[in-house]
Amino acid sequence: MLAKVAQLSWAAGLFDGEGCIRCSPSTQAKRHGYNSVATQITMTQKGTIDNPPDILTRFADLLPGGKIYKERDDLWRYTISKKWYVRAALKSMLPWFGQRRTDQSHECIRAINNSPYKVKQ
Repeated sequence: MLAKVAQLSWAAGLFDGEGCIRCSPSTQAKRHGYNSVATQITMTQKGTIDNPPDILTRFADLLPGGKIYKERDDLWRYTISKKWYVRAALKSMLPWFGQRRTDQSHECIRAINNSPYKVKQ
């Protein structure tokens, strides 16, 4: 248990400095008259041309539900976009975030919880 806490605090510190939280009105939902949000947490790092950086794979192992994408040559991105996984990841890192990420996380979690689409609890 303590090891998991230490790993999550590491992930939160890394994400606090290097990550991005996107929680904006969903274009597709707006077209169909719904009020929903598109959520995403992303982190980009440099690796080798053939392999993603170990930091991203370690982060992905701790916070599942996303995918590692190759942006170009040696640039890689880990993205979680499904609301359930975004909410779970943010909640698990929340105790270690600074004020800015804490505020962004609360805003995004609130938007997910208020979404008209069913989200797993």
